[in-house]
Amino acid sequence: MLGYPWETRQDVLNTIEFVKKLDVDTCQFSNPVVYPGTKLFEEAKENNWLRFNEGEWEKFDMSEPTLVNKEFSPKEIMEICHSAWKQIYFKPGYFFKRIKEIRNFNNIKSLYRGARSVYYKSHS
Repeated sequence: MLGYPWETRQDVLNTIEFVKKLDVDTCQFSNPVVYPGTKLFEEAKENNWLRFNEGEWEKFDMSEPTLVNKEFSPKEIMEICHSAWKQIYFKPGYFFKRIKEIRNFNNIKSLYRGARSVYYKSHS
């Protein structure tokens, strides 16, 4: 999760670098979504961190940040998440590792869908 209200630019960059060093097979970078009834939701209400009003629940999904961050605009948070995906999934070592694991046509389709998803999210 990237873009909590208390996170600094350096915190976010450190998280991305940490994941890159792990050499993971898969990962997900996204913005935190706060839900009613959680401690984070109550804290967000108390600190005026919510970007949307209660009742606008259709906006409380992963399509855009639900929390305010003092160092990033919502658009920047989404761009950072997309950039982090590209840094993981489009590095040559990752790609060649996935190619070596292909055993059937379904593996090829899955690899194609994943690459296409990351590519298009980074260009939207």
